[in-house]
Amino acid sequence: MAARRDRWLERVPSPREETLRRRWKAASQGRVQPAPAPEDGSPPRWQLPSCALRYELSSWNIAENATPDGSAKSQAQSRAGVGRGREATTRVAFSLNPDSDSVTLQVVDAVTTVNAEGVPSTPTAHAVHDWALPQLTTDGRRWRERQGPTTVWSAYASVPALQGQFPVLPTSGAVGARMAWPLEIQPVGVTRDVEDRRARGVGGGEVVAPIRRTRDLRLAGYLFVDGVRAAALEAQWDTVVDVSSPRRFLRAERWLGRFIVLLSSGRLLYAISRGRSWQELDSHDAIETTGRGEIELRLVEACDGPTLPGGRTSARPPDG
Repeated sequence: MAARRDRWLERVPSPREETLRRRWKAASQGRVQPAPAPEDGSPPRWQLPSCALRYELSSWNIAENATPDGSAKSQAQSRAGVGRGREATTRVAFSLNPDSDSVTLQVVDAVTTVNAEGVPSTPTAHAVHDWALPQLTTDGRRWRERQGPTTVWSAYASVPALQGQFPVLPTSGAVGARMAWPLEIQPVGVTRDVEDRRARGVGGGEVVAPIRRTRDLRLAGYLFVDGVRAAALEAQWDTVVDVSSPRRFLRAERWLGRFIVLLSSGRLLYAISRGRSWQELDSHDAIETTGRGEIELRLVEACDGPTLPGGRTSARPPDG
């Protein structure tokens, strides 16, 4: 199995680290200076915010025909609608509202736009008022749902699961410290059923075993943002999905991520992830697509400390 997994991952180019550095440089707008590690060696820690924090997330993904050469395989892909360069972009605005021992995550706006060759753009506003509000607590190392799973925090769909933007933090403050970042992902249909049942007061609903993923995380260094020290963390991960029924489906992905955490306030200032993918759907002809995508998150409003207002444009970057 390991050999097959490696063979499928060989089809996926690695995202470019330089692209993540360039995106962070653009977001920070020259407000960053190198910083030494804290003298006491203490690691970064999440903290409950002292005021409401507002974040903006933007993501895009594009799927392209892997073999646009007029072959029978290429024609099959076109019939399946995967050869037209389908692109989806999503924008999300949410707030973290503090309570005495937790924060409530509230999505205030979410819009997805789908573009395909020959098909007009179709912006779709998500029914965010129907989504359950995650209540999050932290032990300093990671954020957890008090009562879940919820769609916003735990499920990957048009809106990426927000748990994937708030990394587990290391036990050591030494540059180069590494740790495993475990994630438990729920299918969006499961979380919505749980939320609906709870809203109607008919029980918690059935929660199936989650999909477990692990990311490799590293404390890359420290920096000053507007004079405030922050930790820079980097992550990499890959996944392979092999489904044999009812039709064979293979998908391989490679991802890189970068996360900036303010030390004094324990806030996430910035997060960005870039991924590349390859997949094959075995029907009458093996249909192949390649893909790439990005998820960027910024802290745009707070009562004090650094923020990064002014998100990126809707056009996706041409590389990476």
